[in-house]
Amino acid sequence: METWEMEMKYQAHRGVSEGFPENTMPAFRAAAAYGYDYIETDPHFTADGRCVLIHDCELNRTCRTKDGEELPQPVVIEKISYQEALGYDAGIAVSPRFRGTKIPLLEELLEFAKRTGIAVKIDNRFQSFTDGQLDILFRLVRASRARVAFTCSDLRFARLVHDRLPDCELHYDGYVDEERVREMAAISGSPDFYVWLGLPTPKIAWVTVPTASPALCSMVKRYGHLGIWILTEREELEQAHRLGAELIETTGSLKPPLRP
Repeated sequence: METWEMEMKYQAHRGVSEGFPENTMPAFRAAAAYGYDYIETDPHFTADGRCVLIHDCELNRTCRTKDGEELPQPVVIEKISYQEALGYDAGIAVSPRFRGTKIPLLEELLEFAKRTGIAVKIDNRFQSFTDGQLDILFRLVRASRARVAFTCSDLRFARLVHDRLPDCELHYDGYVDEERVREMAAISGSPDFYVWLGLPTPKIAWVTVPTASPALCSMVKRYGHLGIWILTEREELEQAHRLGAELIETTGSLKPPLRP
């Protein structure tokens, strides 16, 4: 085990989403059990204003009926109530052992994070919320007293989060250049923020913003902390280390080393 491996921080993408149903309590519990530092998650709102955790707008990819059947028609999370959402199974599509897993509420994860000490990182999807939904989200986070970070791709939302929740950690994953990174440093008021860059692999061929290069990573680290996503192989972890990553995101194929 290399010294740098002990110092690297790990983020679980949608919880441990390899072998577990993503964005569910089993995936979040696995992240804490394996020693991850952060759980990354995706908030949505139901039609009756409950903040739930699911990546897609539709349930169809990750959820099934109670009998384990695929959903015959598209089901949009924002068009159903929370009670209706509880009628779907969010685990059985991965394995029968997860039968009965429900779409969780954000407050369930925040309570779990407070108990375990793991940090919750809220994906930039929150930038599409209405003012009323943002009020609910910020109220839930403030009341929880959990360790929470927000990822923003738009600097206007970084300012909003800092103004409304000054104790929350800021992360940025939009277009990266020195002007924007300097602005993030000014918004944060300290170097305690993260800028995320994708490791250039076929997995992120769809990404249109700049990806990790030695020059760009070096520039980021002059102002704040560097995060690299999304890694699945040991070789990619070593690449991220050479680029100076302090935090890496993985689906669960890479596990944090056992720390004393």
